[in-house]
Amino acid sequence: MSCKFGQSNCENRGRGCHDFPRKCHCGLDPERPYFRCPTRGDEHLFKWVEEVVYEEVIEALPKISIINNEISNARSEVAVEIDGLKTQIEELKEDAMFSKRELNKWKLMIL
Repeated sequence: MSCKFGQSNCENRGRGCHDFPRKCHCGLDPERPYFRCPTRGDEHLFKWVEEVVYEEVIEALPKISIINNEISNARSEVAVEIDGLKTQIEELKEDAMFSKRELNKWKLMIL
C-alpha cells in the first residue's frame, strides 16, 4: 500500500484533504499518533491524528447546526400539533357531555 498524499482516501471522496488518510505502515512509532512516518520525503503522506480529528469536527459543525435547527423546528411543529389535539379532545369531551345530557332528557321524556 502506498502512503503518498495523492493516494489518500480524502481525494477519492472529493472533499479535499480533510479526511482520515490511509495509515502508513512504515514501522516508526512516535509519541503521538500519526498518519505516515515523519522520516519519509515530502511526497510521503503525513498528518497528526488530532489534526485530522479537528478537521473532521470542523466539517461536521455546520451539519450539526442544520440538524439542530431541524430538530427545533420539528419540536415547534409537534408542540403546535399537540396543542391542537388537546383542544380537539376538550371539544369532544364537551360534545360527549352535551350528548349525554340530551340522552338523559330523552329518557326522562319517554318514561
